[in-house]
Amino acid sequence: MPDVTQGTNRCIATSPDTWMKLMRDGRMEAHGPHKTIIVDTDRQSNQSASTQPGAATPAPSPSSR
Repeated sequence: MPDVTQGTNRCIATSPDTWMKLMRDGRMEAHGPHKTIIVDTDRQSNQSASTQPGAATPAPSPSSR
């Protein structure tokens, strides 16, 4: 069962019948049951910026008081 990673994104076959075609220009086609995991790198960089020293700390929610 194929499992392809392109950068931070991943395509994973969910059936032995699935096959994937990789093109020379970097594109890929998945044929058959599969799942695709796409990582939002903008969101990750925003989260890591908020955990650095000197970053603002979020205020507690009203339900946690």
